[in-house]
Amino acid sequence: MPVIEVKNLTKQYGRNGVTALDGLDLDINEGEIFGVIGPNGAGKTTLVKILLALIRPTHGDAKVFGQSPGKPSTREKIGFLPEDAKFPSFLTGEKVLRYYGGLAGYHGRNLRTEIDRTLSMLELDSWRKHKVKNYSRGMQQKLGICQALLGEPRLLFLDEPTSGIDPVSRRKIRDMIAGLKERGITVMINSHNLTEIEKLCDRVAIVKEGKIVRLGTMSQLTSLKHRIRFNQITEKLEEVLTDCIGTFIIEDKNCITIDVENQDALNEAIDKIRELKINILEISPRQTLEDIYIQAVGDNEVAQ
Repeated sequence: MPVIEVKNLTKQYGRNGVTALDGLDLDINEGEIFGVIGPNGAGKTTLVKILLALIRPTHGDAKVFGQSPGKPSTREKIGFLPEDAKFPSFLTGEKVLRYYGGLAGYHGRNLRTEIDRTLSMLELDSWRKHKVKNYSRGMQQKLGICQALLGEPRLLFLDEPTSGIDPVSRRKIRDMIAGLKERGITVMINSHNLTEIEKLCDRVAIVKEGKIVRLGTMSQLTSLKHRIRFNQITEKLEEVLTDCIGTFIIEDKNCITIDVENQDALNEAIDKIRELKINILEISPRQTLEDIYIQAVGDNEVAQ
């Protein structure tokens, strides 16, 4: 059973019925790192709010762990990092986590263990006694991740988890999130950092105007266009590509770019090219997630 199940989810706001979500369907599986990207107003935040039971949908159904999102037994399995987490500046990092841990039902030794565990994971242990007002932007973001991890949740909602964080720490956070996946923890990430999404996520949904316009694994989303480099390009090679694939572009004397809608056609072309004794030096995806995103939402939109 999927951890998150969304069926025909619709949300309208106000008397004029402004549509934030429009019949959205989505399943997210256990242990999956799932990315959601899209322009401002696409419905990403509305989706998360419904899954956290902060708002109700107008139509449709959402289930988390097979239950309605608002049930206490569901909420206790969830951690959440909002996009711009704010904490009282006069509190120390440890007191912030003590407060949130108490809200989650942790006390005494169990709470101390959880605080120690999360601060160690985000390398903030040496700052636990410092007040939040002395934290950098990146350190405050790490503290936000710490509070989301309290209680070892089975499902994490992370909104811009690496915002304001330096490159070295960003890589460590990526590794930490990948480690959560290995433990079967499900992670849903909202981000406008497409490079981070591309490196982290098993699957990605591109949302526009309340609908999913693209959905798939990174290889599925970026596999249509390939760059192929050969040791030579001959007339026979061009004939094989025309017969098997159709249109292609010669970039230089050794490199060709092709569009492939059928992976079997690419495999057939590769087999025939090898029969010609032409060496294939490289096959690489030509499109990035940014290319796919711009195609899906338009180049006048900004991922957010």
